Amino acid sequence: FLPFFLLSHKRVAAEYFKNTTLLLMGVICVAASVEKWNLHKRIALRMVMMAGAKPGMLLLCFMCCTTVLSMWLSNTSTTAMVMPIVEAVLQELVNAEEEHEVISTAGSTITEENKPIERKDLGKKKPLFSFNS
Repeated sequence: FLPFFLLSHKRVAAEYFKNTTLLLMGVICVAASVEKWNLHKRIALRMVMMAGAKPGMLLLCFMCCTTVLSMWLSNTSTTAMVMPIVEAVLQELVNAEEEHEVISTAGSTITEENKPIERKDLGKKKPLFSFNS
């Protein structure tokens, strides 16, 4: 390989398979498995149940969740694992808001349907057809 200044396959593979690269590949696999088994939705629902819809409490729950995960994983991998949890929490909040809007809209149409209909021409009967020529 000397005329082309190429490295041997062993040296090239050693450059690509550093410890950090393998760690990140492993963390991406763990994050994918968390999403496959809907663990991120379970964690997100638990966080929303504990914190409610208060932004400050949700932020505190995210911080605690990230802290617990970063005890065993690197910071980059923790971020990769928390992102599906954040997306699931945001989706649950959006769904809850849409459901609330639907319920409030349905409530207003029900009250409109219960209003009596006023007709001003009840006393006057008009014929449907006129045979006058």
